[in-house]
Amino acid sequence: MSTKDGENYIKIPKFWEEFCQKGLDQKLMELSDSKDMLGICMDYSKEFEEITYVIAIKKTKDVKLEGFEEFEIPASTWAVFQSVGSIPDAIQKVWK
Repeated sequence: MSTKDGENYIKIPKFWEEFCQKGLDQKLMELSDSKDMLGICMDYSKEFEEITYVIAIKKTKDVKLEGFEEFEIPASTWAVFQSVGSIPDAIQKVWK
């Protein structure tokens, strides 16, 4: 996903909206004991102004993921940033 000219600020909220409209949020939440959904930015390239963005959960149940990809993000390679306020504005302020 491009970060050029703030394109990610438009595409990420649309991605969440489409994801939830399809009911994928509920389907994904059934695979976790946690009630937290995660928006993960990874593989950021400042040079190419690109990120990989995924909607995820911490998988807590031993179930087969049908229709979803599973990947592991090793400890000490990630950070959590808290955002407070209305979405998507609060999250976009953290990104800036």
